[in-house]
Amino acid sequence: MHVKICGNRSADDVDLACRCGADSIGILVGTHFFSEDAVPIEAACKLVSRVPSGISTVLVTHLTDVEAVARLVETGRFQAIQLHHPDAGDMLADLRRRCPGARLIAAVLVEDDQAVRQSAGLQTLADAIVLDTRCGGRIGGTGKTHDWSISRRIVERSAVPVLLAGGLNPDNVRRALDVVRPWGVDVNSGVDAPDGAKDPERVARFIERARSWSPGSAGD
Repeated sequence: MHVKICGNRSADDVDLACRCGADSIGILVGTHFFSEDAVPIEAACKLVSRVPSGISTVLVTHLTDVEAVARLVETGRFQAIQLHHPDAGDMLADLRRRCPGARLIAAVLVEDDQAVRQSAGLQTLADAIVLDTRCGGRIGGTGKTHDWSISRRIVERSAVPVLLAGGLNPDNVRRALDVVRPWGVDVNSGVDAPDGAKDPERVARFIERARSWSPGSAGD
């Protein structure tokens, strides 16, 4: 089970996620939608430099300009790009040419059956898909779950890895895995402390519960 910890804003956040065994570290740079987790590229570079070999660094961005995204990738030396906005599919082919070494992850906001059709259209373009929740003016980091039955249908039909995001936390992650059966999970606000920093106990417990899950194991 691949575990991605997203919304890392500080050296303490990154060090904690790496120490607890995260597979990938998400850092948000470049926003069009509200988020408390965005950091400038200068800060992102310092955070990326703390991540040891074997843990993937993921640029999470709302930007829709291919050249702007490519510059962030090159400056920050990110290994993967997560296009976290509704029009990700329009950029993927161009980014593949512009950043041939980067893994491409496209976000799908699960609201209704349109998400199933959108996911199918992304499979020839993206290396992976992340399923998240839209809530008002936010796309991600909402703390809200979506209809997991739709996400399960996407997973069953997907030819590429699917990460489940949206409202996950240590208390519901195993239940989500029972329903959706994704390749991986992606958590942000569900492991935050009240001040927005990552909470050591919640990060450790989330990763342990996700990793210890297996098909047929007892959920929450």
